[in-house]
Amino acid sequence: METYIERTDAGLKTQLETFSSVIDTYTSSLGLDADKVTELKKAITYYSFVFNKNEIYHDYSKAIAQHKALVGKGAGGTVMVPFPALPALGTVPDAPAEPNVRATFGSMIQDAKRSANFTTSVASSLGVLYVPGSFNPEDGKPTFKISFSSGGHPNLIWVKGLYDGVEIWKDSGDGQGWKKLDKDFRPDFIDKSDLPAAGKSVVWKYKMIYIYKDDIAGQWSDEMSVTVVGPV
Repeated sequence: METYIERTDAGLKTQLETFSSVIDTYTSSLGLDADKVTELKKAITYYSFVFNKNEIYHDYSKAIAQHKALVGKGAGGTVMVPFPALPALGTVPDAPAEPNVRATFGSMIQDAKRSANFTTSVASSLGVLYVPGSFNPEDGKPTFKISFSSGGHPNLIWVKGLYDGVEIWKDSGDGQGWKKLDKDFRPDFIDKSDLPAAGKSVVWKYKMIYIYKDDIAGQWSDEMSVTVVGPV
């Protein structure tokens, strides 16, 4: 069984809202962390709010431009109309603790898939079941978050989807720029490179691109950076 995450912002919003509306039904049976589910639902609520406001204010911006054209050139009519009313912002919901709801969502799907109770029916109900025929490898763009392993090494939490793996590149902050670090075929990936000397710190940057059928595919991910510290 394959799962997927919508590629477009509008599609992702709808998918997230579907997931949020039913996930409480499955949290226990799938063995999910209730606190993580709560945080993801908060992130979904915030994302939906920001998405909707972006649409509203984008339309408002177009209305201002049309009004300017009317005032300056009479474009669009010969009768003067009032200045467009500013849309109400409303109450802003609480922001999530971390950005990148897409990666958080992907991580939650991976947690769910580890459960023996994650059936095709459950995946369909959650809105994450992949339907064959809609996958184009060149549309893919990896998303990932960075945490730390118990030894202080960066842990790259990435979303596999229908791809075979990812090629990971790294800028170690040593002035030599980007270099290929490794390939990974099963999330997550821990960078076990030597840490800085004791008491020292350095910024490491990462980016990755999908691998599909032994070749790279799609777009490069956004770059992510993290400060690593030598052993104390």
